[in-house]
Amino acid sequence: IRNEIGPIREAGLLRRLREARRFPLVVLPSSVLDALAAALPIPVIATLFGPASAGQFALVWRVATIPSALIASSVADVFHAHAVAADSRDPALLAPLVKSTMKRLAVVATLIYVPACAVAPAAFGWIFGEEWRPAGWLMLLLLPMWWSATVVSPLSRVLIVSGRPALKLVFDLCYLVLPMAALLAFREQGLERAVLAYGVAAALAFAIYATLLVRVQSR
Repeated sequence: IRNEIGPIREAGLLRRLREARRFPLVVLPSSVLDALAAALPIPVIATLFGPASAGQFALVWRVATIPSALIASSVADVFHAHAVAADSRDPALLAPLVKSTMKRLAVVATLIYVPACAVAPAAFGWIFGEEWRPAGWLMLLLLPMWWSATVVSPLSRVLIVSGRPALKLVFDLCYLVLPMAALLAFREQGLERAVLAYGVAAALAFAIYATLLVRVQSR
């Protein structure tokens, strides 16, 4: 590497570190919050409703996140390349790109998650056994969250392209706090209502994030 790039100068290295300081200061805590938001619901549900309910929720999470993860990873890479190209031509092109990609992802999310969640109560009982049928109902209750995550998550990289990664940290805080607060607020109403509140709150966090993505690029 040294032969290819030449000698490393301390002053240049320090300047590069200063220019990229937002990545360890913002992107790293954002990633930690994102991982925490994904890992926290299961132990919280186990504490509030018992290990059996946590097992039902864990199965739903494992099954339902597969399509969203595949879509997010593949679309995000392609979208990132298009966003960089659009930003290099004219930053004003980013907002239309975000909107058009969001609309296409909405169609994909509808085609995948609406029928999958609709048949989940019957399908879970048939595939995993009758004792897992309640997990299918939990998947149906969480439809707003799966749908909104599929639509919004792949577009996160536009904030890095446009130099605004701190806004991702705002979303991660909302995504951690709002669903957990809803889950705790409805704990006395039973598992299904608490999970429904959790999903609606998560969808609200994604709606706030989508609004931020569109408005920042429009400006």
